[in-house]
Amino acid sequence: IENVKLLREKQFTEDAALTRQPIRPESYDGTEHSLDVITTSTTYHKGAEVFRMYKTILTKKGFRDGIVLYMERHDGRGATCDDFHKAMADSNPDIDLSQFKLWYSTPGTPIVSYSHSF
Repeated sequence: IENVKLLREKQFTEDAALTRQPIRPESYDGTEHSLDVITTSTTYHKGAEVFRMYKTILTKKGFRDGIVLYMERHDGRGATCDDFHKAMADSNPDIDLSQFKLWYSTPGTPIVSYSHSF
């Protein structure tokens, strides 16, 4: 419940603002302003929710396999969201994660639609 409160109070407000940003900024130039852009509620909290979605979609084992591959490739080095995505996709080749990268670059609160038929 505390996580949901935090998301609603901080991250949802930030995501609804005119200055909203995606999880991964398009650029980073090393300035103080640029640092402020990458250390926002969106970066941390929405980013954590994206990780949670990976775990849900890939199952605990698939997510763990992706983490192991990611660490083998990037432990002790700088890495990007794209590096993480590639490790998840490479370790779970039977699951199409191609649309998942949109979560990194789309600002604002997502609108998710679902339909089914029997």
